[in-house]
Amino acid sequence: MALFPDWRTMNLERLTSDAELLAAAGIHTLRALCAHDAHQLRAKLELANLHLGQRVTLPTLAELRSWIEDGRMRLFRSGGF
Repeated sequence: MALFPDWRTMNLERLTSDAELLAAAGIHTLRALCAHDAHQLRAKLELANLHLGQRVTLPTLAELRSWIEDGRMRLFRSGGF
């Protein structure tokens, strides 16, 4: 399942149910998402989840890897990388 359209600076708030958590972790664009590896992103999401006082189930490392790879492919196709 693709998370993001092809735009490099797309605002993530409209595109994923995890947008609030991503935003709290400082991830506001597809480019920012793609700048991380899954472990870095997971650590940021864990801290953001604690900060927000939520206790949501976080995406798995495999899911995060998929998001990042999908984003990188989309950026590459759009000339953004």
